Amino acid sequence: MRTYNLPVLLFIMLTATILTGCTNPLPYESAEQAYAAGDYQNAKDTFHHYSTTDNPLRYQALYYEGMSNYNLGLCKEAAKDFSTVIEFSKNRELRARSLEGRAKSYLKMNTPNKAAEDYLTLLNMYEDIFPVDQALAGIVTAKKQCGDASGAYEYEERLRRDYPKSTALQGSSGVGSIWRVRVKRKYLTKPTAQTEIDKLKNQGFETALFREFSQGGDRFVIQIGAFASRTSAQARADSAHALGWDTEVVRR
Repeated sequence: MRTYNLPVLLFIMLTATILTGCTNPLPYESAEQAYAAGDYQNAKDTFHHYSTTDNPLRYQALYYEGMSNYNLGLCKEAAKDFSTVIEFSKNRELRARSLEGRAKSYLKMNTPNKAAEDYLTLLNMYEDIFPVDQALAGIVTAKKQCGDASGAYEYEERLRRDYPKSTALQGSSGVGSIWRVRVKRKYLTKPTAQTEIDKLKNQGFETALFREFSQGGDRFVIQIGAFASRTSAQARADSAHALGWDTEVVRR
């Protein structure tokens, strides 16, 4: 058996310690600290080690790797990270947070239809752990980005009715507005109303179509604006009136 004198043995032990320190990952807490400090690149690098190895923190690390990518503007990579967590993690809270992260990534990637689907999933399947008002506000934002004003209105009204004090009301244009500008005429059929909507859109107005239910039969109503102040609503109504539209300002 080969023997070493003390200086050589100490040198070998020191070298082994240095090499081991070079290959061991940074502790998980260092990634959390980097993320909290806004150092997303270093946080991502360390989270990546934990997200690609078999350990109890794997999917939590992958969620934060996704959030790091999102904050770095790498939304495609972030959406991929969140999708993996959603598919494989057994932690419902982590899946819910990943759905929100993916929805926000989709909005930045200009794919609002997918974002709306994720927010709807949060609303319908995770209402016990994800704030309903935030899910509703997310749907409103996504549908407005899609150009689906009528679809946005349905959830906007629910948000405003059920959560009037929610901070989410301040997060989306139009959400929480109480003054509406409408065309006074009510239409018997949707195609007829749609013809008028097309005219308004060509004139530069943002429109939405709603159905009113009554004993005398359903009617379709065209809205051309929702505002937080009556002054702003009246200005829009005057603009439409100048182009020949008979409008009214109503408070909802």
